[in-house]
Formats: sequence, C-alpha cells, structure tokens
Amino acid sequence: MISRNENLCPLCGGEKREGKTTFTVDYQDTVIVIRDVPATVCAMCGHEWIADGVAEVA
Repeated sequence: MISRNENLCPLCGGEKREGKTTFTVDYQDTVIVIRDVPATVCAMCGHEWIADGVAEVA
C-alpha cells in the first residue's frame, strides 16, 4: 500500500501551504479574473489548488 502525505505536493514533493491565488476563467467571449482566492500553494514549485467549496463560490 502506498502512503501519501497530503501536505506534500504530488508534483515536486514540496510543502503545501495555505495562500491565495488568482482564478481566471474564459466564459463565452469574456475573460473573468478573480484575485485573492484562498488556495493551497506549493512552497517549492508554486502549483495551486482551490478547494471545491471555494471554487463553487468563485
């Protein structure tokens, strides 16, 4: 069985931390940008994850 540490980035192994990101979506003929969205961010590579509940509101 593979052990996973939820606090480590699956891409680079860096530590995931709470932070903020910019959420961008291309909707019909418009680009929508939402800044300062709560996210989990890798301290090493910068990859970002937005929780499902946050994305529903965004």
